[in-house]
Amino acid sequence: MKNIRIIIGTFYGDEGKGLATDHFCGEHLDTKVLNVKHTGGAQAGHTVVQTDGTKHVFSHLGAGSFNPNVATFLAKEFICNPMIFVPEFLKLHELNRTPEVYIDSRCRITSPVEMMINQISETHLNKDRHGSCGVGVWETVMSNNRCPDPIRITDNLLEFTRKLEWLRNIYFEKRLLELGIDKIPDNYKKYIASNKIFDIYTRNFFEMQKLCTIVPFPAINELFSRFGHYVFESGQGLMLSTTNREYMPNLTASVTGLEPALDVIQSIDFDDKVHVDVCYVMRTYCTRHGAGRFDTECKQEELGVPECPTNKHNEWQKQLRYGYFDLDNAIKFIHKDVHEDNWLFINKPNSQAVGPVQINLFVTHCDETNEELLTPIKSAPIEILRSNFKDFNLDKIYTAAGPTRQDVNVL
Repeated sequence: MKNIRIIIGTFYGDEGKGLATDHFCGEHLDTKVLNVKHTGGAQAGHTVVQTDGTKHVFSHLGAGSFNPNVATFLAKEFICNPMIFVPEFLKLHELNRTPEVYIDSRCRITSPVEMMINQISETHLNKDRHGSCGVGVWETVMSNNRCPDPIRITDNLLEFTRKLEWLRNIYFEKRLLELGIDKIPDNYKKYIASNKIFDIYTRNFFEMQKLCTIVPFPAINELFSRFGHYVFESGQGLMLSTTNREYMPNLTASVTGLEPALDVIQSIDFDDKVHVDVCYVMRTYCTRHGAGRFDTECKQEELGVPECPTNKHNEWQKQLRYGYFDLDNAIKFIHKDVHEDNWLFINKPNSQAVGPVQINLFVTHCDETNEELLTPIKSAPIEILRSNFKDFNLDKIYTAAGPTRQDVNVL
């Protein structure tokens, strides 16, 4: 039986999805594994540390890419950025890993225009910033909704140039006016008028075409048939999903739960029975990058945990925020994702090839908290999760007492 693992962040992102993905991709070294990036985009920062100390923060490429038997598939809902993809691909090559990458021909593509609109808008909002990463993911969604013929990875030079010029010369100022911005900052005036950044983008776009195998929709079935197992790697966390109206407006542009992965799975005609394992990832405490509601927020010093070595202060999201483990919201949002939003698939898959669906948890950063959950009232053993999620019939609770896959155990 083939296995499908779906990795989902429970809270606001930064839970450890990179480690979980690397762990599960490394379970099947005797067969080819397809690491599917099916939601989010270039704002992802999934950290993987190898036992020899090699470290990489994965953005476009699947976090299982250090495994030689793993290939990445950028599915339709993943938002690509050639200016981020190409440097990452080359960085992996420097680390003696040349990734095998497939891309759905329908993927949306970010250009420098969306990135600039995103950054100008965030600056304009000042203290009321959305909390964006500044790489144009939401603005790519918006431009694709408005553009009659958006950029696609299949474009030739003539098509690509025409579309990019429309974004640059017509859409840019029009979109800024929609956002209430009638004065373009001087530095961005120079960027939009200069060909330098657009020449770099053009080179990156066509380099990405060469580095990836483009897969048209009718060929996706055949692609999946070449692999023995699948790991779906979600972006961000359940509480940042665009469907979480309680936390508006500081949300991501994507649905971050099960639904996008299930959409891909249900479109595949599997030639063998598949077992679906959904794994919700969480730290032993909470973190949040960027602005927005954070019910259990506290000072890092109150938790007594070390500063995160990856998530440094940056211009757009500022400092990483810390908070106590939020058990109530973990239960609430996982329950909603499984028992409300996707109940029908979980209980009655519409494909005869899809077997049982199992729910598991994956708890990271355990070594920083003496193997306990740092809840607001008092620390609690990780094992309490089993009783609090008893209606899910949990098979396993994975724990990670360090940054590498060798630090992963099962309760």
